[in-house]
Amino acid sequence: MFFRALLSLFAAWAGISVCLASDGYPEPPKNWQEAAKRAGLTDDQLSRLEKDKFLVTGVEERQSFRAYLGGNVPFFVTSDAVLNAYHVLFEESLRQQEEVQAGGLRSFCDTVWKDLGSIESRYSGDDALIAQSKRRAMFTIGVALRLFGGDIDGASPELKKSIDDEVALILKAEGRHKPALLGKPEPSFVAFEYALFRPVGFYADKGTLSRYFRAVRWLQLVPFRADFPEEHLAFHMLGTIRQHYFGGVLTTRTILFTALGGVRDHLDLDETRLVSYGREKARVDDSFFKSGLDVVRADAGQMALSPSPFSDRVREVAPGQDDLEFRALSTYRLPEDIAMYTAAAVQSPSQSSISPGLAFNAWLGVPKAEELYRQQCGPDAWAQLIAGRPTLRRDYGDADAQQEPWWKRPFQVWSSELEYRGTLRWAAEVDERAPAFMRSLAWQTKAMQTIAASWAQARHAWMLQSKPQVHVLKGTASPQGFIEPLPEFFMRLSQCAGHMGRLASDAEAVGDPVAAVVEEMRETVKSERARVAEKAGEQEISEATWVLSKQLGTYRVPMDHDKLQNPSREDVLRLADELEKLAARVQQEARPGSELWGILQEERIRTDVLWHELEVLCLRLSAMADKQLSGRTFTQDENSFISHTGRRLSRIMLYRGQALFHPHDDAPRIAFISSQPKRAMMQHVGIGRPRHLYVLYPWEGKDVLCRGIVMPYHEVEAATTLTDEAWRERFSKGGERPPIPAWLHEMVPAEAALPEAKN
Repeated sequence: MFFRALLSLFAAWAGISVCLASDGYPEPPKNWQEAAKRAGLTDDQLSRLEKDKFLVTGVEERQSFRAYLGGNVPFFVTSDAVLNAYHVLFEESLRQQEEVQAGGLRSFCDTVWKDLGSIESRYSGDDALIAQSKRRAMFTIGVALRLFGGDIDGASPELKKSIDDEVALILKAEGRHKPALLGKPEPSFVAFEYALFRPVGFYADKGTLSRYFRAVRWLQLVPFRADFPEEHLAFHMLGTIRQHYFGGVLTTRTILFTALGGVRDHLDLDETRLVSYGREKARVDDSFFKSGLDVVRADAGQMALSPSPFSDRVREVAPGQDDLEFRALSTYRLPEDIAMYTAAAVQSPSQSSISPGLAFNAWLGVPKAEELYRQQCGPDAWAQLIAGRPTLRRDYGDADAQQEPWWKRPFQVWSSELEYRGTLRWAAEVDERAPAFMRSLAWQTKAMQTIAASWAQARHAWMLQSKPQVHVLKGTASPQGFIEPLPEFFMRLSQCAGHMGRLASDAEAVGDPVAAVVEEMRETVKSERARVAEKAGEQEISEATWVLSKQLGTYRVPMDHDKLQNPSREDVLRLADELEKLAARVQQEARPGSELWGILQEERIRTDVLWHELEVLCLRLSAMADKQLSGRTFTQDENSFISHTGRRLSRIMLYRGQALFHPHDDAPRIAFISSQPKRAMMQHVGIGRPRHLYVLYPWEGKDVLCRGIVMPYHEVEAATTLTDEAWRERFSKGGERPPIPAWLHEMVPAEAALPEAKN
């Protein structure tokens, strides 16, 4: 009675109506309409829900798993929610490996810079050309080294000024410019697009990765053209040093990076042999360049490397098939890049720009997307798009497989990214046993948004590795919940997770967790000292104290908490000194079996373990989705599994303990796609905050209301590359909420989002 009275009082205070059964618990709704009203849906929403059998509302969550915590409405586990967990875990795995990679690349730049000082001793012949090439090579490596914060001892005053001026432009990340040391602007190389140097995604979160981002982007963009002797020889110099010190390996390339499996755009230092490197001096003459070109063309043919049709710099002429360029670091083509670029290139200037999300859906082969794409873009663009679909060279011994679409074939030897895209296509495939509403136009649109949103998250992770595009200037006991009935999709996503787990496990075996932790500590010391260096107020001192104390406390360093209640600038500097000492201790003493090693392992996120959890989760969802389609009732254990989906997803998405009830508001993410120099705009794709989805799922002759989540997909243009932080500001209170593509208007409500859900 007491509980009943207490709940009634709370309901009256909150202004809501609650029906209580005789045992003191809320009475179950008599039908789905009553359940929907209790969930807060309006009469108009009820009408649309009854018509379409599903409804995307304006209610948002900070994280997708939050929709599966609490509430009295049965859950509907969507492909959106599981894909969101997949991408969050993928980015964490990649971030950890990039932290390791950053140290290797910095070491490489240091070594090359020192050896370039006397590189002319390895060559004879045209002294003027050798000097010019040396200067070009030193400029390229010197800029990367300075971006890392390194010294360029031995540089002439003129070269040092050129390097520092270039670094300043890169840090500013605005406008277009061609460094004078790389030559005057010309039709094939007008300028760099400096917005590409702005760190984005997880690279913008830490100073270490921000510096790494800029250095990598620089080494990816600077071209060494084979037909230009100065550039050809400069690249040969870099290759000579690489071969001597690194034995054919430029850096400690991450396992996850090689897992991308895309096509390299350029011949780089990891792959190219201009000539056979020897101890004797190389004579620079016509035969030197001819033999180098012969070797490179042979390598290109053997490795199936070819020039890219799209450019990563501002040009007046498009790249030609005979263009041969080298880069210090490779970029990669993602599987859809060529098809989508060439399709957009043949579009009439009078037509509006192609929606990237719609183009990707059409490239995958989603029927509704194909129809819309043909209508909007015309036959020429459509022909280019389908010509760029994957072609599998092997049928695995199954003659019938050649008759199937590429995404339906087995993928035992596919690259990770092609495997993921083949899996994603299954999100639009409807099982013949599925409810009728899943064959409606509205649900097809929902599936296209799921695919586009997942693709935007994938592009977000690969923004640094993939080639940047710069366009040429040219009722009764009902189940606890349901699962989106896509058993094949969940099965294949389980296989993707298993593959990634094995790669992450291999990376764990070769990675050095100590180096990344030490670098983070020293970066914290540097940034917090800078924070209180001049005119530090109470807020700056308090924030710096909290950051430093948190890191020290993690490693059980005793602190005088009485003095920290009203911290001073001196307290901050003292804590910074303590953290610097701790960094040195960790570097020297953190070895397997030591106390520091144990603490470090406790704090680490083991992505290989989480990938295995996602693999098992998807495998079980696949089996349960098939059971659901067969009309069989879930067991009590299976009902419990669905009811705890939110907790499982939160762990995979890196939330521990009670943190899942107070998640970070960082779900919206944005990814750069291409620049449009003629219009001075940058094209982006992204996702917004997760939104509630209500579904009327038919079960045992009745419609059962259940709740899930969808990930809204957005496309936007801006004057510069957008960071995640700038993108999330648009979703804050008073922010200018970005529009959604026209092809999604029928499904996603255009009105402003409602306040965050309260479960």
